[in-house]
Amino acid sequence: MGVNNPFIRYKIYSTPSSSSGPDRDPGSSLRVICLLPEQEEGMQAFLQKVLAAARIYDNVYQVVLIPEGESIAISDQKWLGNVEYIFLFGVVGSAAGLQLKRTSYQVQPLAGSKIIQLPALSRIEPNTQEKQKLWNLLKKEFIDG
Repeated sequence: MGVNNPFIRYKIYSTPSSSSGPDRDPGSSLRVICLLPEQEEGMQAFLQKVLAAARIYDNVYQVVLIPEGESIAISDQKWLGNVEYIFLFGVVGSAAGLQLKRTSYQVQPLAGSKIIQLPALSRIEPNTQEKQKLWNLLKKEFIDG
């Protein structure tokens, strides 16, 4: 049985060199915040392809890298309620200043935003099953929804 997953075959050979700190205030066009551990910075090209497959383009998302051993308070950044989705790729809720159930690939509504905890991109990229789970979630939320 064939599976319609547009990013299963992507291989990343180089990565972009973009700075991705919390330097932009959420505006009306910003829909998605992606939190990544700093050591996942090299996975941003893969992330960009995944999001583009779900019709989430550069102008509506922002990547925020969290240094190892540090945390970021999502509420202090004024993202809750102002941004529709907050993806935690390999970031536990406590590192984002949130008390969440540990669930992957499930939407958890919180203060007007949808929080989604996901495995690290370096775990998703080589694993077909993880990619399929991510694709199903993104398809449900952004394409079919």
